[in-house]
Amino acid sequence: MKANRQNHMARTRILGLLLLLWGALPLQAADPPATDLRVLIDVSGSMKQNDPNNLRVPAMRMLVGLMPEGIRSGVWSFGRYVNMDVKLGTVDEAWKRRADEAARRIHSRGLYTNIEEALRRATRDWRGPAPEGVERHLILLTDGMVDVSKDPAEDAHSRQRVLEELLPAIHAAGGRIHTIALSSNADAELLQTLSNRTDGWYEQVEDAETLQRIFLRLFESSVKPDSVPLEGNSFAIDESISDMTVLAFHPPEQEITRLRTPEGALWSADEHPESVKWLHQQHYDMITVNSPSPGEWLIEGELDPDNRVMVVTNLRLETSPLPANLLIGDALPVTAWLLQGEEVVTDPRFLALSRFYLRQESEGGDPVIWPLADDGEEADRQKGDGIFSTLLNRTLLPGSYEIAINAYGPTYKRELRRAIKIHDVPFELTLERDEGGENVRVELTTTPGLLKESSIRVRMTAGEGTEFPLPLVGRGHWSATLPLAFAGREILLDLHALRNDGSPYDVQLSRPVPGAPPATAAIVPGSPDRHGDTAPAESPPSTKEGSNTGEEPGGLSSTMKIGISIGVGNLILGIAGFFGWRAWNRQKVADALVGESLEELSPAHDEEEASPPQEPPESGGEAAGESDSRTAEEVAVEEEARGEESVAVDDREETDVTGEVDPSATESMIEEELDLAADDTPAPPDGDEPPETQLPREEPSPPESGDTAAPIEAAPTGETGGEEMPVT
Repeated sequence: MKANRQNHMARTRILGLLLLLWGALPLQAADPPATDLRVLIDVSGSMKQNDPNNLRVPAMRMLVGLMPEGIRSGVWSFGRYVNMDVKLGTVDEAWKRRADEAARRIHSRGLYTNIEEALRRATRDWRGPAPEGVERHLILLTDGMVDVSKDPAEDAHSRQRVLEELLPAIHAAGGRIHTIALSSNADAELLQTLSNRTDGWYEQVEDAETLQRIFLRLFESSVKPDSVPLEGNSFAIDESISDMTVLAFHPPEQEITRLRTPEGALWSADEHPESVKWLHQQHYDMITVNSPSPGEWLIEGELDPDNRVMVVTNLRLETSPLPANLLIGDALPVTAWLLQGEEVVTDPRFLALSRFYLRQESEGGDPVIWPLADDGEEADRQKGDGIFSTLLNRTLLPGSYEIAINAYGPTYKRELRRAIKIHDVPFELTLERDEGGENVRVELTTTPGLLKESSIRVRMTAGEGTEFPLPLVGRGHWSATLPLAFAGREILLDLHALRNDGSPYDVQLSRPVPGAPPATAAIVPGSPDRHGDTAPAESPPSTKEGSNTGEEPGGLSSTMKIGISIGVGNLILGIAGFFGWRAWNRQKVADALVGESLEELSPAHDEEEASPPQEPPESGGEAAGESDSRTAEEVAVEEEARGEESVAVDDREETDVTGEVDPSATESMIEEELDLAADDTPAPPDGDEPPETQLPREEPSPPESGDTAAPIEAAPTGETGGEEMPVT
């Protein structure tokens, strides 16, 4: 254990010495990768409603403050005219001052929204592919649609030129267009097409409060700054870092954000060293520190997932290019490495103490951690080359994600952040009945810009493989009408297209046609019947001889078969009902017989108390004469009833031909009927036994005190100013 601890301390010292050595090298070796960033800001009059507090100003000031020196940038504003607010050039202190002043002058006095001219002016020097190592990015912020004239035809022509002339030229030049729609009234289809076609980022926001955060993500996607990770609100600065910029978001009601140094000093917007630049805005604080002290720093303020610490360092974290847009099912290979100057760090002693991992974050979801390895296995190509790799696949479901790639060792921590969007299948198929209900409308649309629209090929089949055309009726829109004969059948689309990078994309879509098919609808509309005539899509069944009713040669029509089946079914039901009624009627008669027989054999209940049971007489007539006190009329009526009973049950063997009931036969019949009656008698509650003798019913006694049943509780019821002038 002691030897392991000593080895670990020795490795840490070696790593510290290497960092000190790299920190002593010239800073120009750590210049960020060349980036060309153009910014276009809408200043049309509608911004008074969509950005009433002019939050474009703090968002633009934040973007300018984050820009590292050495990249190339320019700023334009547009309404009817397009003005270059900050001349295109290399970012330095002078450029930042001019850009900050220009940001303060952003207004909302433009009369139109000339997106075409803004794109043309901002990219006029983008001719051909970008120089090696240079990335071209353009940020477009607008709240409206192409609006260049009072004539809608001129607006449509301008929009068409954007899509057919400017967009292909920018894409060919390697430009990536990031668009922000600051209103639901913005031309979302146009902006999505511009972004998706060039693998840029599209974002629609309903209020300007989130503009700063959107600008932050677009800045990270464009400039790819080095960062150190935050753990809570604390972060570590190492010897190799020459500058840092802290971005701390806070709610408007929190006016004070403080920064605590490793030495324990507490800085604020009002009290900080003169060498520190502190920009305090309504929603964020941005602090820039030259030569920050190594050690642990702390932001005393709101914990926010968008807080950042961006650094200038000789030890940089680099990654392979990450796309902004992917389709569901795509895998995302990720590689990362450390750079000292322009050289990949491959020292095994240094890398042995380093760890690389990727954190996949989504709003409202738990983060997913992916380790990166340099072991020559799976996604990694070569072991020990200093390039760490992984492959994202199974967790990439449709949605927006933040990808944070981290590298850390005992004395350093680095982080890079990117935003990616996973799109669902870029086609949408809908089937609806028309207003008259006689046809089915098939509509196919595609997500703007994700595929080369001119390459899309559609094959539609319905029913048993019958092919139908699905014509293109608009940009990214196909439509056709099918007769109701296809209701209930399956529509299958085979789609073939090319992605923007030229790779193929194939997918199948299927949907059932809504509605129930008519009984005599033809399978294929317009197909000839066996007489050579065109069968209608729907026709009422005909009984005329020779009519086309779907009859097969030598057989009955389907309609006749259905009718016969229904008739047979009704006949069976009638027969079953008749025999059921007959059985019920016989049972009813038997029940009456049993009841009267019981009355004959049981003691009378005319009195309140039951008489003791009597022995059965040897002769029925004598017993009746001796013990019965009934009148002669009552006896006569009873004898007459006995005669009727004998006739009703004349099919039983026990019935005598004279009409009198045999005593032994009657007892057997009574026992049988009592057994049947017992089957229909509800079972007594658990623990209760049925009485052997039927006793007179007693009236229930009133409950004693304290035994009163509780009542059942009822269920509850429920600025005006002049327009900007063109500037050359």
